Amino acid sequence: MYPILFRFRYFGEEKIISTYGVMALVGIVLASLLIIRLARHRGVAAFDAFNFIALFVSGGILFSLLIHFIIFLPERLKAPHFFDYPPGVVSWGGVVGGFFTALWVSRAWKVPLLKLADFTLPGVALGFAFGRIGCHFAGCCFGLHYDGPLSLHFTHPLAPASGVEQPLFPIQLLSALLLFVLCLALLRILYMNLKSGYVLLAYLVLYGLGRFSIEIFRNDPRGVFLKLSDAQWYSLLLLAAAVFLFRHLKRDTRQSEQESKHAH
Repeated sequence: MYPILFRFRYFGEEKIISTYGVMALVGIVLASLLIIRLARHRGVAAFDAFNFIALFVSGGILFSLLIHFIIFLPERLKAPHFFDYPPGVVSWGGVVGGFFTALWVSRAWKVPLLKLADFTLPGVALGFAFGRIGCHFAGCCFGLHYDGPLSLHFTHPLAPASGVEQPLFPIQLLSALLLFVLCLALLRILYMNLKSGYVLLAYLVLYGLGRFSIEIFRNDPRGVFLKLSDAQWYSLLLLAAAVFLFRHLKRDTRQSEQESKHAH
């Protein structure tokens, strides 16, 4: 594929612009614009929404780097020099980091966490969709051997997938497609004007099931425990959280109905 978008010289030194970096930036910009628009629709000032986004991105990137460092610590320890193993990011680590940041934002700005999730999660899905397109161009997060339609054969020496020297399942593009569909589904639920929490519930269920399934078709190096990848364990945690959130929403609905009956 095209891990390097273009090269240029700066003060006599060659510099490169990676395609993954450009796609990640495009994803952040478009996701930010969507979040700001949805936030204004929910009565949150654009300036506050911009601050939220800056914090979410910062927290997500830092936590994503940390998770990658932990997962690949055994490989790093085996390297000739500890810091020879290149740093990287883990997408689900970014989501977890963003969630912890959202907890702090919710408390600091006094914005209910479920309301915050309503107008941010469609943007999160959109941003990660462009990130997966970046993975496609970079040749990382690659799939299993596959000879069928739309199979990919990575040849660029900088693409990690080029080392396997065989046609592969287009897992990055499928992941991107599912994330775009998830974004649209979350927007649909948001504009149904349901009680806050159902957008988060849909995200937990749809992303959890989708990511667990996607991992079955991946073949790139990643953390594995009890035959499940780190992302699959993360997906199971999301589905468990969905069960607790669903029970919470149903309980609140019953309480509201009982209070309404007593009022009449």
